[in-house]
Amino acid sequence: RQQLLKPYLNGKQASLADICRLMVLPSFELARDDVGFRYYVCGFGPRIEQSSSPVRMVFDNAKGDGASLILNRLHELLNELPDAIVHLRLESILRFTAMSMSHQAADKRGFAGPAGERFIANLQDTMCGILSAPVSPATAKLFAD
Repeated sequence: RQQLLKPYLNGKQASLADICRLMVLPSFELARDDVGFRYYVCGFGPRIEQSSSPVRMVFDNAKGDGASLILNRLHELLNELPDAIVHLRLESILRFTAMSMSHQAADKRGFAGPAGERFIANLQDTMCGILSAPVSPATAKLFAD
């Protein structure tokens, strides 16, 4: 993660796609290379899904420049959205990502080769789509009340 973060910590502006990649690529690569971590990921997804605690607290409790960079840049990139919507979307992508990674980890070759590359590329695209989706007038009204 530190190697991926280095250019952004040195001033390069991260796009939404960059932020999504920073959020999932280190875990993907570790799961691809370490069978023990893949087993952990396989069991972790359902626990996250079933948890009643907000997943976003992972970021709230995270220490270090990386977590700060990701959260601050997300808020800059999504500044047109109300904070409440950003928080809900972040919660959604964290839970979705945990479940997707868990499902992929159930296949011992799920992170390897072209299938693994397609999986992680699509996961990052999906995360970007959720975060950047337009807010419907009906949803905007609900958050304005």
